[in-house]
Amino acid sequence: KTRQAAGPPPVPSRFWSRICSRDRASCSYANFAWQLCETKLAEQAMWHSTKDSLPGYWGPVTATLDWCESNYVYTIFVAEFWNTLTNAAMVILGLVGIWQTYTLRLHYRYFHSFMFLAIVGLGSTLFHMTLLYEHQLADELPMIFGSCIFAYSCIHATLSEPIRWLAPFLTFCSIAVTVMYLWYPNPILHQISYAILVSTIVVSSFLNVWKASRQLEQATLNSKSKEFAAHAQQVRAAHRLLVVSLATYLGAFILWNIDNIFCSSLQSIRNRINNPYLSGILELHAWWHIMTGQATYSNIIFTALIHSLLQEGDLSNSNSKLHSNSNSDVHSTSRPPHLALRYALFGFVPYLVATPEISKKIS
Repeated sequence: KTRQAAGPPPVPSRFWSRICSRDRASCSYANFAWQLCETKLAEQAMWHSTKDSLPGYWGPVTATLDWCESNYVYTIFVAEFWNTLTNAAMVILGLVGIWQTYTLRLHYRYFHSFMFLAIVGLGSTLFHMTLLYEHQLADELPMIFGSCIFAYSCIHATLSEPIRWLAPFLTFCSIAVTVMYLWYPNPILHQISYAILVSTIVVSSFLNVWKASRQLEQATLNSKSKEFAAHAQQVRAAHRLLVVSLATYLGAFILWNIDNIFCSSLQSIRNRINNPYLSGILELHAWWHIMTGQATYSNIIFTALIHSLLQEGDLSNSNSKLHSNSNSDVHSTSRPPHLALRYALFGFVPYLVATPEISKKIS
C-alpha cells in the first residue's frame, strides 16, 4: 500500500504498523514517542562528541586538567559523568574499611588509611563534577597525604617497634609537596610525587611483608602444629591478595596512560558507537578510579592481615627458637591468627573477620 503524504511517518516495527492500521491516534502517539527518543539520543551523541557543548552549571573550567571524557553530556550539573560516578567505589570501600577497624579493633593507622581513601574519593567526585581548580586540589592533595600514611603502615607492618623519625619525615614530605604544588601548579609535579610514593609503598610492602611471610611459612614447615598450619593458610591467602592487588593497580595505570595518550582515538570510537550510555565503557579514567580504589583497599587489608599474623603468632621469635633449640616446646607460645581473610561480591572485595579465639577475647 502507498502511504499518503499527509499521513504519519513510517513506524519502526510491524507491531506499530498493526497499531496504525487499527487506530490512527495510537499510531500518531507511538511515532511521536519514537521520534522524541531518536531526537534525544541524537542530541546526546552530538554533545558527547563535542567538548563543553552544554553550558555547565559550575561555569568555565579552571582546573589545570580536563580529562578525555566529554563535559556536561548527561546533565548540566556534572561535568564528567562517568569519572564522577565511579568515585563511589573509593568512598564505599573506604567506609567499609573504617567499619572493619572499629569492629576488629585494628591499629589506628589502618583507620587513617581507609579514611583518606574515602576522602580521596570525595575530593575526586567534586573535581570531576565541577572541573574547578579548588576541587582539583581537594582530589590531588589528599592523594599525597593518604599515600604517606599508607607508606607508614606498610613499613611498620613487619616491625615490632615503630621508627620514630618516619612519621615526621613523611609529614614533612607531604607538606613540602603541598607547598611546591601550590607555588608551581603543574600536574606533572603532583604525578611525579605520587608515583614516588606509590613506588615506595609497593617496594616496602612487597619486600618487607614478603620476607615476613616467608618466615611464617618456614616456621610452619618446621612444625607439625595445627596452629602454625592455620597461619600458613592465611599467609598463602595474603600472598594471592598481594599479587592480585598489585596486578590490578598495574592494569589501572596502563588504562590511565591509554586514556591520556590515545584520547582522540577513544573519542572517535565513542562517536561511532553513537550512544553515550554504551560508550561509557570506554571511559578508561573511570576504570582507573574503580581499579585503584579496589587495589588500595586490598593493600590495606593485606597489610593489616600480615601485621595481625606476626603480632599474634610472634613467629619471628618462634622461628629463631626452632633453629636454636629443636627439642624445646615452642608451640605453646604460638597462637592462631587474630584475623582471617574472606571475600564478598564474587571475590572482588576482600575483608577481614575475627577467628573464634579472638572473638572470645573481644566479647
